[in-house]
Amino acid sequence: MKVGRQTKVIFQIAGFGKPIIFLSFVWYLFNVVIHINYGLDFPKGNEIGFGGFQYIESYFMYSLFFTFIPHILCMEKGKHNFLGNKYITDAIIVSVSFAWHFAISNAIL
Repeated sequence: MKVGRQTKVIFQIAGFGKPIIFLSFVWYLFNVVIHINYGLDFPKGNEIGFGGFQYIESYFMYSLFFTFIPHILCMEKGKHNFLGNKYITDAIIVSVSFAWHFAISNAIL
């Protein structure tokens, strides 16, 4: 069975076969669901709601992209060698991205 290019990209983003990236992707989905379910306040009348945004579309784009940033950072694992040691660089990248995931989860809840 031939796998299409889009499917390969989805598998790469979801991190199938790479446990740390997969865990980051699951955490990203958790943050989006929590953000949408609990961070969203619906306006009454002419009030501006939606977490300070005027339109719900703006709020959804904010919640999706802001929570996706730590996952993108986690996907950079193994691609850089800033400090001369790839393991130290990966440890810094992963710890920062998961700290950001954690901070977003705490800010939402």
